[in-house]
Amino acid sequence: MRQLIVLGIVLLGIVFPCCGASFYPARLDDPHAVYLTQDQISVRGDGKADDSAAIQAAIDKVQETTGEGILFIPAGRYRVTRTIYVWPGVRVIGYGEQRPVFVLADKTPGFQEGIGYMFFFAGSRPIRRTGGATFAGRPFRPLPTPPGTVPPIQTIADANPGTFYSAMSNIDFEIGSDNAAAVGIRFHVAQHGYLAHMDFQIGSGLAGLHEVGNEAEDLHFHGGRYGILARKPSPAWQFTLIDSTFDGQREAAIRENEAGLTLVHDEFRNVPTAISIDPRYSDQLWVKDARFENISGPAIVIGNENSRMTQINLEGIVCRQVPVFAKFRESGRQLEGDGEIYQVKVFS
Repeated sequence: MRQLIVLGIVLLGIVFPCCGASFYPARLDDPHAVYLTQDQISVRGDGKADDSAAIQAAIDKVQETTGEGILFIPAGRYRVTRTIYVWPGVRVIGYGEQRPVFVLADKTPGFQEGIGYMFFFAGSRPIRRTGGATFAGRPFRPLPTPPGTVPPIQTIADANPGTFYSAMSNIDFEIGSDNAAAVGIRFHVAQHGYLAHMDFQIGSGLAGLHEVGNEAEDLHFHGGRYGILARKPSPAWQFTLIDSTFDGQREAAIRENEAGLTLVHDEFRNVPTAISIDPRYSDQLWVKDARFENISGPAIVIGNENSRMTQINLEGIVCRQVPVFAKFRESGRQLEGDGEIYQVKVFS
């Protein structure tokens, strides 16, 4: 059964999330952690010098010394010119009065076509041995060029159902102009992986996140073609996103299929579509206590509408300037809103 209940009067005093200050303003002391500071790693953090090698070296150091652990990033602007790989179980956490920012400068080579990742959460680290490097017993090819090129799967393994504990928190991303293929993070992790307290200034880029895993909260996506571009999470579980916002994406805030989206207390505004499910694909989508505002096209585009795997449930959705609440791809049927401001109490 599908039902759409609209109320002409709603309470607009609900407090929705917005971007905030640094979640960890003071240095966090951990004798087992690695710090991206001059006394441990040669880094500049001025937004101009290329800090890619320094960041990768620091992540490598965590993996080499403790196997799984934390890299702390102090406040600063860190320019990235190629893909940085985060090995399993490594957590990258920012601190300082201002959040640290990973910056992709205008027209960075390798981020114009295809997909170019700034950070790639990996499923394993290639092992280098005397006489050549190997990965899973096979010859290992050097990382491809130009910078930003996605490596073949036999070179760097994608995060997978066995990738636990990987995370990033309290770090912002900024993508400059003329980087149409740029993605902030590929995050296909499994249990106990998370993203938290982050702003993505996507600008000309493709998306803030490509692929998703486990849980994320307090994320804010500005601009870009998409905020999140995702398929089925690696363990085939749901992906939960809490207290997050999307604003100004060019095509859709979220484009997905089979992502198992669970969205709680999120806000979508100034976009053509909030959530777009790909043609011929289903999703088990649940959205609760969200806000849709100034959405020019259908807020929700539902694919594969006659499949038993298409399970769409929304509760308590406040809408403002959302003329079409939902559209079904195959039949073209639309469910229109009722006035400038309304509430969708239940849609199932």
